Amino acid sequence: MSTMPTVIPQTVEHYFLGALCIQPELFSYYSVQCTPELFTNTILRDIFRECVKQYAKHRTVSVVAVVNMVWGSDMEKYMAYETERMQAETMCPSSVLHEHYFKEMEEAYTQRELEKIAEQTKKMVHDGRSSDEIAQHVRTMQQLTERSLTSKVKSIQQVHRESYDEYCARIDKNNSGIQNPKYGIERIDVATHGVDAGQFVVIGAQQGMGKSLFAMNIFLNMAKQGKSILFCSLEMKGAQVQTRVWSHSLSLPHGKLADYSDEESILERLSSAEKEFDGLDVHYFCMGGMTVQDIEKELMKKKYDVVVVDYVQLMREPGANSYERVSRISNGLKALAMNYDCAVIGLSQINKEGQKAGRPKAYHLKDSSSLEQDAEVIMILWREMDEDQDVVVDDGLHVFIEKNRNGPSGVHVRLDVDYTHMRIT
Repeated sequence: MSTMPTVIPQTVEHYFLGALCIQPELFSYYSVQCTPELFTNTILRDIFRECVKQYAKHRTVSVVAVVNMVWGSDMEKYMAYETERMQAETMCPSSVLHEHYFKEMEEAYTQRELEKIAEQTKKMVHDGRSSDEIAQHVRTMQQLTERSLTSKVKSIQQVHRESYDEYCARIDKNNSGIQNPKYGIERIDVATHGVDAGQFVVIGAQQGMGKSLFAMNIFLNMAKQGKSILFCSLEMKGAQVQTRVWSHSLSLPHGKLADYSDEESILERLSSAEKEFDGLDVHYFCMGGMTVQDIEKELMKKKYDVVVVDYVQLMREPGANSYERVSRISNGLKALAMNYDCAVIGLSQINKEGQKAGRPKAYHLKDSSSLEQDAEVIMILWREMDEDQDVVVDDGLHVFIEKNRNGPSGVHVRLDVDYTHMRIT
C-alpha cells in the first residue's frame, strides 16, 4: 500500500476531481471528454483512471471506494478531508465550475504539449533530421495552437455565421409557435421581450411587498405557454405554494384555504381540481438551506425552460461574510443559466437603506453588488407607503425595470392585485 503523501498541490486538477467527488454523476460526460493525460499529478491521474474504469463497468462510481482501493485507507481519509474542505472553501459557486476547471486543464495540457514538441523540433534541427519529420512537428504545433485559440477567440466571420444560424433557428421557432417564455404582463413583455435561455433575472423587493405572489403569477403564465418550470422555494413547503396556486387558479379565497376551511363548496372544488393542472409542466423544489449545487443536480435530471428561486438570500453557499456568500450564489445562478440553457429568475430582498429610501433602486439589492452586475434584467417591486414607510397606502403593485440589457430601462408598470385570490389582474 502506498504511503500517504504529505500534500496534494491545490491546483485546478484537484478542484476538478473534487467536483467529480461531489457530483459523481458527471462521470457520464467526463469519462468520455477527459483523459488521464490532462492530469500532471500522478495521484489524481490514477484516481481518475480507476474511476473511469468503475463507471464503464457499473455506470456509477464511488470516488471514495476508488481512492481506498488505489491508495489505501490513509489516502481515503486524506481525500475525504480535502474534498470536504474544498467544498466548504473553494467550490465557488458550488460545482458549476467543473466545466471551467476542465477547460483550464485542457488549455494547460495543450501548452505543455506545445512546449514539448517545440523542444523536440529544436533537437531534430540540431541533429540534422529530415525536413519532412521537422515539417510534421511544425504542423502538429500549428494544429495545437489553432485548437487552443479557437476555444477562446473567434473571428467576426465565424461569429457572423454562427449568429446567423441561431437567428434563423429562432425565426423558425417563432413561426412554428415556439417563443421565449413571456411574463404574461404586456408592458413588461414588450420592454424585455420575455426571458431567454442563459438569462439571469432578478426581482427585488422588501419583505411583504409581494415577491412570491408576483413570481407565482409569472411561472403560472409561463407554464400555460407550454414552458417547463422549476420553482425552488426556500421558505415555503409545497403544500403552502399549492394553496396559493389553488386560490389563483380556482378563484378560492386564500384566507379560507390557509385556515383549512371545511366549507363544502371549497372541498368539492378542490376534490375535482386536478384536471385544472393537466398539461402544466411545473415542478416544486422546496428545501431550506438549498445550494446552487442542489439546483444543478435537478437540472441534470430534467431540462427546464425557467428556474425560479424564492429567494436568493436564503440560499446556502460558503463565504467569509454575507457579501461574499451572496456573490457566489449570484455567480452560480448565472452560471446555471448559461451552462444549462435555461432562464433563471432569482427573487431578492432589499437592504435597509432601500427600505428607508422610499422607492428602492437596483443598488439596494441586499448583501451583494454581484446581483446587480450579473443580471440581464432587474425588476424592483414597490407599494406606496406613508411618510414613515410603515403603512401601505395603495394596494397597487408598482414594477420598475431598473436594468434591461436587451431593451429600455426605467419602464414603470402599475399592476392591480387581487390579494384575496393571489392574482395579478
